[in-house]
Amino acid sequence: MLQDKAQDREKLLLKFLKTMKHLRKLNNFNSYLSILSALDSAPLRRLDWQRSTAEALEEYSSLIDSSSSFRAYRTALAEVEPPCIPYL
Repeated sequence: MLQDKAQDREKLLLKFLKTMKHLRKLNNFNSYLSILSALDSAPLRRLDWQRSTAEALEEYSSLIDSSSSFRAYRTALAEVEPPCIPYL
């Protein structure tokens, strides 16, 4: 995210979101949530993102919502078919 232009940062973020989408399809929760936690860090949250990108990041963040003891994650983990890499 060390790009000088906002457009270049946006492209890089979209690439990470696309990677996360593929990781979710592969049931690789560990890598998915590692990337998500990096993108959800305070320094990156302070950057100005386009509305669609910010909404997409919020959508991906819903899996790791800590309310109800991570109910969304536990439900997703229970519904997948092996092979699966759980979040450690």
